[in-house]
Amino acid sequence: MIFTVLNVARGLVPAVTLFSSLVYTFGAVSVTVFFFVFHLYPSVFGLPITSSGPIPGRCPLGTHIS
Repeated sequence: MIFTVLNVARGLVPAVTLFSSLVYTFGAVSVTVFFFVFHLYPSVFGLPITSSGPIPGRCPLGTHIS
């Protein structure tokens, strides 16, 4: 995004490329916000909140044995 804005300002690329860069940035920020909210409020998405560790039957991050 930053390089696109700089290149548009320098006149190296057409201003239309700024639109696609904004779309990708919006998508990335939307996914980031979704995961942040999912992390804070798992019950909103139907997952139980457990205070005694990971949900039974689910492998906690980093302990998956393959």
